[in-house]
Amino acid sequence: MTHAPIDPGDPASIKATALITRYGHCKFTDAEVLAAFAVLVLKVSGYNLLVSGDVLPGSQAQAEFLRLSRRYGASPVLTPPTSLR
Repeated sequence: MTHAPIDPGDPASIKATALITRYGHCKFTDAEVLAAFAVLVLKVSGYNLLVSGDVLPGSQAQAEFLRLSRRYGASPVLTPPTSLR
């Protein structure tokens, strides 16, 4: 998946829509919030996010973060948690 370049004069050029298919206003998981941030960082800077494994210590949350990020075009790098270094 490619992304269009950012046009500083067009705020819509950084718009990205992510679909969360469950009920509940502002009940995003940590993985969903971090994935959205990873996509934003990619769109604004052109770089993928480097994320410490300590941010999402559970393997399920890490897998969900990577899955969602990739679904929307980002390829963040997840480093091992500090306890495993």
